[in-house]
Amino acid sequence: MENYPLYVIKQTLTNIEAKGLTVPDLDTIDLEDEKTYNLFASGDTHGIFQLSMIR
Repeated sequence: MENYPLYVIKQTLTNIEAKGLTVPDLDTIDLEDEKTYNLFASGDTHGIFQLSMIR
């Protein structure tokens, strides 16, 4: 059985590609992006996969 969160990520990337959109390279995501950090720090994570239930 496949890990469900990884399955969701894989399916999301497949769906992005199927729509003809640019698939993000997950290996090059800036882990120190200030806007993203500020969003998480504010606690406004409702609806964000894997983070919306963390409080």
